[in-house]
Amino acid sequence: MERLRAAAGRPLRVLDLGCGDADYLCRMLKAACRGAGASELISCYTGVDLSPAALDIARANLAAALPGGAAVDLHVGDMVAFVKAAADAADAAPSGAAGAGVAASQSCDSGSGVGGGSGGGGFDVVFSSFALHHLTPDDKAAVTTAAARATARAPSGGAFLVVDTFRSEGQTRE
Repeated sequence: MERLRAAAGRPLRVLDLGCGDADYLCRMLKAACRGAGASELISCYTGVDLSPAALDIARANLAAALPGGAAVDLHVGDMVAFVKAAADAADAAPSGAAGAGVAASQSCDSGSGVGGGSGGGGFDVVFSSFALHHLTPDDKAAVTTAAARATARAPSGGAFLVVDTFRSEGQTRE
């Protein structure tokens, strides 16, 4: 994420799919930001999860991990539908919107309901930790395609970062 931030020339806008309590991302930020503030790395964090209780914990974890005032938007919802909507909003954003910054006091919401920061334009990073393995193969493919579209206008080139477990073809849960 540090390289993406350097390539973007500004703090990143991050979409976390199936964020749960956001613990993994917060631990990643702590390791990446030795000495520097995490809000210098992330200006806008948008998380989506099906569990309101997990999002309550995420809110507390993110407040501790992003003490510099990065904007945080948390949404109860389906991550597949959310990333598709984020991709559609990024596609519809005016040209040049991807470079727009987000002031720390602003919401991540671009007015589309799916975040991406001031002026829309999508996200720099779509992140998911230990959530995608719950999806069907078709939904995994849809998320991958939508994540590419949601980050297509990022000055850094965008990234889809996945931390998860995967089964080999034909392998079952047993």
